[in-house]
Amino acid sequence: EEPLDAVNFYWLCHVLLGDATDHLFLDALSYLDDSTAQEAKLIYEKFNSIDMNEIDVIAIMYDGSDYLAGLEMYDDNTYTNINTFTGNLHAGIELIRENYPHIRFIVMSPSYAYGLDENGEFISSDIQTYGQHFLSTYVIKQAEACSVLGVTYIDHLYGTITEANADLYLSDHIHLNPEGRQLIADRFLKALYHYQNRD
Repeated sequence: EEPLDAVNFYWLCHVLLGDATDHLFLDALSYLDDSTAQEAKLIYEKFNSIDMNEIDVIAIMYDGSDYLAGLEMYDDNTYTNINTFTGNLHAGIELIRENYPHIRFIVMSPSYAYGLDENGEFISSDIQTYGQHFLSTYVIKQAEACSVLGVTYIDHLYGTITEANADLYLSDHIHLNPEGRQLIADRFLKALYHYQNRD
């Protein structure tokens, strides 16, 4: 019903696995705008070139887009409800684990993003909601999902790019500038190599 859902995390996991749902992904591209469809086609081609047996770690990073879109956040009755923010993540990770249990996951939360008021002005994402919850609630529920899954979680909202320093690291209300991307990359590398030299 929503062709853009074809490029959400859960369905991209199916593409990565090269399973029988590929036709759904490819069919959805004809309903997307040309730019999005072209980008999705490149992702499809790249994913199909990957040998999953050679993959050690999958890093997953979110920004505040789901918050700004007012996406339904979670379903406490069904952790793997793919129509929710945390359920989509949960189901995707479980799908890959079923096929490749050796892969480690590192999930990175959204960094700080501003909400936008009715005039398009920046407003705190702890004040502005879009029919669901504040950005901080998305991050908290994502952390809970990662705890249930037992995967590495990096909190960027409170630990990296926060409301206090966002003006230094955002190029607009949501996108990271080069300095912000470097800060995120540094924390990712720290998590990636954290256990490397331990007994």
